[in-house]
Amino acid sequence: MATIIQRVDDVQTRDVNTRRGAGVVYDIILGDGTKASTFDSDLGNKARQFVGQMAKVDLTSKPSQDGRYTNVYLNSIEPADAGATPTTDAPVTPGPRTDDETAARIARTSALRYGIDVSIAANVPGQISWNDVEDYTHWILTGEGPNPLGADDPFPPA
Repeated sequence: MATIIQRVDDVQTRDVNTRRGAGVVYDIILGDGTKASTFDSDLGNKARQFVGQMAKVDLTSKPSQDGRYTNVYLNSIEPADAGATPTTDAPVTPGPRTDDETAARIARTSALRYGIDVSIAANVPGQISWNDVEDYTHWILTGEGPNPLGADDPFPPA
């Protein structure tokens, strides 16, 4: 978490659809260009009270699942002390992640997509299990052992 002092330039809303259903995201635009988001309507509306003013802003940054960008979340916002000057230690967006965790996530996603394709090709939609996905993920990452789908694989790797 990072607590910074910045001017709040704007608060915008956008409608989104998530796994939990439809919702509203509040995007808080700070004077240094940082954009922090929250689903909390009370916090988003509180941020609107600071537009054009200096505020003490508590942020959390978290890499996206695919590692291509960083999400910045607003945790809290309070009035800045009188005469406060902006700080510049806002979360920085790192470049792409290439660690083992990211490789495993990419492989798992590929295995799941592949499993769905196999299920559809075999005319048995919905017949892929999580164990199948994990076995295929392991095979993608390590190349160890035979193809888990065996001779029934309608899309064998080249």
